[in-house]
Amino acid sequence: MSGTARDPSGCSRPRPPATLGCVTRTVCLLALAFSFGCDKSSGTNAPNEVRGYKLEPTVYGPNHGMDQHAFEKCNFDKKLTSSVAGAIEAQGTGAKTGDGKTLRLIIEHVKGTEPDWAGDITVLINGVLHYHETDDKHEFAAHGHAVGGISVGVGGVCKGLDEIADELADHIVEWMSSPRHDAEIGDRPSLEL
Repeated sequence: MSGTARDPSGCSRPRPPATLGCVTRTVCLLALAFSFGCDKSSGTNAPNEVRGYKLEPTVYGPNHGMDQHAFEKCNFDKKLTSSVAGAIEAQGTGAKTGDGKTLRLIIEHVKGTEPDWAGDITVLINGVLHYHETDDKHEFAAHGHAVGGISVGVGGVCKGLDEIADELADHIVEWMSSPRHDAEIGDRPSLEL
């Protein structure tokens, strides 16, 4: 079963195929702590507005490949969105720079999130920066990786994914300052996804 998991407060998030459990209230509260309002009327997390940019919540692609335990515990989608929002603020893209632009991020593929994985964690993110005034769209693929280890467990996987989110956020915001269409950004690990 794929689609959206809904917790008791009405918040929802995508879930991987074969996920039967619902997202707990804790996840929704964590989302609120990261400045994502829960729009109970639609059952989705509301987009962020940061320095004139509309930042849509990060979503998972249909074949993301993240391990079930890491998917449920790490909240990589929320971490990536909050890291990008923080990087926009920290790098000061300017209050008017983002006017009329929306950023959408999709986690396309993740490798190395199994608790017994021995190797690097690699992530592929596709993104689109949409200019509403001209209807132009600039797309990019962002590659991130973190050094894994032998049997680091879900905690180690989450730590690696947090590092990747922060690393990718810096690359994405740098790209946003001068977007190039079909850009490849971030670090490419020696092991392809």
